Amino acid sequence: MSGWLASGEGVFAVDLGGSKLMTSAVTAEGHLYAVRRVEPVPKTPTEILEVIADHRDRLVENGHVLRGAGVAIPGLTDSGAGLWRHASFSGIRDWVVREAVERRLGIPVAIANDVDACALAEARWGGARGKRDFLWITLSNGVGGALFLNGELYAGAGCAAGEIGHMKAVRGGHSCGCGGRGCLEQYASGRAIARAYAERTGGSPLGAREIAELAKRGEVHALEAFREAGRHLGAVLADAISLLNVPLVFLGGGVAQSFALMRETFDATMVENLYPEANPLPEVQVTQLGYEAALLGAASVFLQSDNIP
Repeated sequence: MSGWLASGEGVFAVDLGGSKLMTSAVTAEGHLYAVRRVEPVPKTPTEILEVIADHRDRLVENGHVLRGAGVAIPGLTDSGAGLWRHASFSGIRDWVVREAVERRLGIPVAIANDVDACALAEARWGGARGKRDFLWITLSNGVGGALFLNGELYAGAGCAAGEIGHMKAVRGGHSCGCGGRGCLEQYASGRAIARAYAERTGGSPLGAREIAELAKRGEVHALEAFREAGRHLGAVLADAISLLNVPLVFLGGGVAQSFALMRETFDATMVENLYPEANPLPEVQVTQLGYEAALLGAASVFLQSDNIP
């Protein structure tokens, strides 16, 4: 709960993303102050700790009272043990990150997978307030998922529930950093869209944001790259909906801001693959929490943790 935060106090929020590190002070009402961004993400635990500590110190110097910290982490995490187990794009593995950050900052810390954190923020401050069952999917450099079931986050037996990015979109398809082949992450992420566009044009690779701008102007190859991503996302998500029977999906991350470009093929594939009597087409919303969803999520992780003083 958040009633323990007094007026003027907040949580130090850290979003360790795939391509950037962001920090902010977040109040109990979900207001963000002094958002800072570093990219690319520092490569080693020591470098990460130095950046986090520097940002916290600047907030304190500017009068922010921070009662604790929440850290949103990509890839596999064990929140109870405070452990960052693995991220397919990162060389960091089995880092006891909660203990390390607590020692460095001197305040209590809670951690969670970044997409799980986004789901908690959506339930606390976003469009899922009062909702009991939904999926939260991040479409960014990678693809991640979180399950919110029966009114609470579902972590799974190994704290790894929701890894929709590593469900198979194409059997024997492109190799993935997880060690598998054909993962959805290789077909619906920003990197996948960039690769699909480059394969079609034979030109220099562009980023997903640039390709989205071309698609909005009607460039055929850019449009087809997004449509292909929509087909793969719709097919894999239909399997998840059939299994979980949830009526609501939230999309976040940079690629989600261009969801309209893949909506037609996404919807068509969902209709083709769902059993309509059991699972009507779910409501799909792009989160209104914006690019700071994981920062708000990091604060939510701490506010609902057992580490509250």
